Amino acid sequence: MSSVGGCFQAVSARDKYGMYLALGPGGTQVLAPTGPGLVTLVPVREHRLVPLGDTVTLSSDPCTIALDGERYIEVYGTRTITVRLTNNGPRVVDIARCMEEAARCGYFQRFGNSKERD
Repeated sequence: MSSVGGCFQAVSARDKYGMYLALGPGGTQVLAPTGPGLVTLVPVREHRLVPLGDTVTLSSDPCTIALDGERYIEVYGTRTITVRLTNNGPRVVDIARCMEEAARCGYFQRFGNSKERD
């Protein structure tokens, strides 16, 4: 789901906002990666940025609430749900930063005749 939102605007964990998407006909179609090796045309009925602290109300049909690109909640039945965007959720690893730091420290390099580094 996060790849679909990224077709409109990139949102990182450091941003002071998130992205609300309502999928379905009647809006824009985006070509987005939706699984390993799978790129799909996805219909997006509505999209908008949501500032930290704001709430979004979801109602009516069953839906999936995508949280951070890995975690999601499936909602079944007819319900009204209010979601508040905060930045105090579980910590997540910044992969790009970890890879940059590991490369800077030389962890991917071999020295001499393939001996491990001390």
